[in-house]
Amino acid sequence: MNFSKKNYFVPFFLFCFLFVSAQKKVGDMRLGYGASGGISLTDYYTSLGVDGRFQYDFSLKMALIATTGYTHCFSNEMPDLAYAPLKAGIKWHLAEQVYILGEAGAAFSTTGEGVSFVWNPGIGVASKYIDISLRHEILNKFNTSIIALRLAYGYKL
Repeated sequence: MNFSKKNYFVPFFLFCFLFVSAQKKVGDMRLGYGASGGISLTDYYTSLGVDGRFQYDFSLKMALIATTGYTHCFSNEMPDLAYAPLKAGIKWHLAEQVYILGEAGAAFSTTGEGVSFVWNPGIGVASKYIDISLRHEILNKFNTSIIALRLAYGYKL
């Protein structure tokens, strides 16, 4: 096959563009919007939620995160539980795309149960735009525990 120099230029340019645009820097900020679904380990049979998450990279491996949203837990035997969590935490990248996180904060019930302490550990995989994670969310006062899968779209600010 006969290749000219111009045939190499386009793949080289695309490779460089993708590599440079994927690099992470200290001080980067991201915003993500997600949807989650899960199962309850207590009296509720399922949960659905939406959230927004802000991320500030204070090092190449660690970031501060702040998350809020809305979650609804469904039950056939008792009243449903719905709440708006407000959490802050740390995200630690084990590899370029794999991370673990921990968050804690307050969950404000929209169904009359008051306010509960909420915390969750999680693990996930994030690319440039897509974030998939699994978390175990525990709400102490509501006596509720949820395992949820989150799918999110995120972008650099």
